[in-house]
Amino acid sequence: SEKPHYVVFGAGGGKDSRRTSREMRSHVIYSALLKALDHPAVQPVMQRVSQRRIQYLAVAFRSLGLARREAMDRARLAYSAYVGFLQLMLQLRLQRMESAEFEGYVEHVVATLIPAPQH
Repeated sequence: SEKPHYVVFGAGGGKDSRRTSREMRSHVIYSALLKALDHPAVQPVMQRVSQRRIQYLAVAFRSLGLARREAMDRARLAYSAYVGFLQLMLQLRLQRMESAEFEGYVEHVVATLIPAPQH
């Protein structure tokens, strides 16, 4: 089975660093937009993006067998964890995690937030 790809904040060089660098820019842009939520053009866009992402997660959790309400609650929690992590790492400029530390963190998040399928 192929291992899922996660953004590694602080990865070394090579082909993977180009991929993670591009993804990192996406997170930096999203973080900058979060800081500009009081701007009238930014707020409705971020609201739509966030709602779509939460809805996408809810559908994914439903596919794991969760009830509608539980899936939506889990989606909001997972998305809140993502946004909070971005704020900690990017806006507060906390020290970047080394690759192994970040992988361990991602494994913990997955184990905590994503239930085993209930089929």
